[in-house]
Amino acid sequence: MNTSHGYVASATSGSVDLLREPLAISTGSHTQIDVTVRDDLAKVEVTVAGLHNSSLGSSETPSFSPVAVSPSAHIYWVPLPDSPGQFQESEISSEGQFSTEIAPGTYRVLAFERRQNSLPYRDVEAMRAYETQGQVVHLTAGQTQHVELQLTQESN
Repeated sequence: MNTSHGYVASATSGSVDLLREPLAISTGSHTQIDVTVRDDLAKVEVTVAGLHNSSLGSSETPSFSPVAVSPSAHIYWVPLPDSPGQFQESEISSEGQFSTEIAPGTYRVLAFERRQNSLPYRDVEAMRAYETQGQVVHLTAGQTQHVELQLTQESN
């Protein structure tokens, strides 16, 4: 669930946590969904080491170009089990720095050179392959934190 301001802190229907599990609705039923939206995001300043724009020579400075620049890395915010955090993807340019706001929680933050179309972030067993990679960060409401990352080795 996404909002244009803040984040969905909880979404339930009866005892079903809709942020963690699907809701089955039968035809003709009347189901109430309770949603709590909060705006106390954590601010994170991210640096990814070793990024470069391969289209530029080492002594050239970038100049204005109408062509869109592709991101140099894709950042994945993977909430750890039992964390209230929410999965999020960010992109970073060749400068290697950016800031973002994210829901409070505990995350494993991974940086990849290429988009990971099938990162198994909901599968605890599959994510064990990344236990020694990325960085684990705990974000609280209203906090500002700096995170320094190395590119994650892609498993093929």
